[in-house]
Formats: sequence, structure tokens, C-alpha cells
Amino acid sequence: MKPVSKAELEQQIRKAFPQATPIIQDERGRLNGVIVWQGFQDMPARERNQQVTELVRNPFKIGAINVGLLVPLAPGEHL
Repeated sequence: MKPVSKAELEQQIRKAFPQATPIIQDERGRLNGVIVWQGFQDMPARERNQQVTELVRNPFKIGAINVGLLVPLAPGEHL
């Protein structure tokens, strides 16, 4: 199975989190970034991270081996 592309990951993020803003960087084949979505407002960090994990794991399976850290943030939040 081929690794997930940046475009495929961004498409899946937008499908799972409507109106989200994915800020994904492809660093030598490793995908890392931030997902800014209004739906994360008032959601506990554990639940946000679980949703992002499922977003990657379920459709891509082993192809997601190149997906690194995806930080879920609500608008106005910062790293």
C-alpha cells in the first residue's frame, strides 16, 4: 500500500470535519500539521485526539504510516 499523500489527507480532513482548515506540511514524505475546526471548541483534548486518530486510521489503514503529528485546535487557539 502506498503512503498517504498530502492531498488525500487534506481531503479526508475536510470530509470528516466540515469547514476545517488543515495546515499540513510534507517534510520529506512525513505529514505533520494542524487542523483548525470550530467543532473542537469546548471539546476535551482526549476526544479531539481520538477523532483525529480515527480520521487517519480508519480510511488509510497501513498507508497512514507516513502521517505524523496532527494537532486539533479550535479557532483562536495556538500551539
